[in-house]
Amino acid sequence: MANAERRTSERKSVKSEMEFIFYLDAFKAKTVDLSGSGIRFETEKPIIIRLQVNHDGRPEVRDAQLVWAQKDANGKMTYGFEFIPDQD
Repeated sequence: MANAERRTSERKSVKSEMEFIFYLDAFKAKTVDLSGSGIRFETEKPIIIRLQVNHDGRPEVRDAQLVWAQKDANGKMTYGFEFIPDQD
């Protein structure tokens, strides 16, 4: 069975430089499991980072939360972040 599409908005292919900033807060978490090569943990609230992305030729700053991560056979990491709506 194929994976169901879960995106709620259209995806556009963009290749540009970006910056991301982790907030320097301490987060409480609970360990789920632990091995010699890694750890899995859970948090009550998402760990939020601030992204600066070039959108249509101008910088745009957004807060986002990590929703998935994947490592390929060469060790390269790809991450998926979900933008957090502005609180205006």
